[in-house]
Amino acid sequence: MTATIPAADILALSEGTHTVSIQATDSMGNVGAPGTITLIVDKTGPLTDPIITVPPDFQVLETPTVIQVQIQTTIVDGGTFPTSLVTAEGFIRGVGEPGTGFEVFATDGQFNEPSEEVFFDISTVNFPWWGVYTVSIRGKDAAGNWGPATLLRILPPGSVYQLNLPAISR
Repeated sequence: MTATIPAADILALSEGTHTVSIQATDSMGNVGAPGTITLIVDKTGPLTDPIITVPPDFQVLETPTVIQVQIQTTIVDGGTFPTSLVTAEGFIRGVGEPGTGFEVFATDGQFNEPSEEVFFDISTVNFPWWGVYTVSIRGKDAAGNWGPATLLRILPPGSVYQLNLPAISR
């Protein structure tokens, strides 16, 4: 026996576990034994740890020139019902709508755990030496929830500081 629960009904439920009971009646009016399942509603997206750079502190204009920096962080789907992460995305100079960023890679090669170390490489060739350069990362879990983006602000000529705050979408 199968049934479809409308998305609007699921969205109306609180986060957590809910018991769903199904009972069938045949054409003769005989009622079968109820079957039950537990439905888990997960509405919370994963959180992204503070972002770091490798090398950790660099001068954009230093000699020898640093032409590439790796951006790294860990994304965790915690809470009561953690699910595996399915993807992550990054942004440079602002945060767009969920699903519109560029691909960020799982360090182990695949998104399949509730906690994933992620990275992407960025060229420093176009870093402004006169202003703030921002990068941000966020993840998506198997339940379809995007988490808030975490920002890293790089201040030329190489001072780095981190803010573990949700980014504001445009």
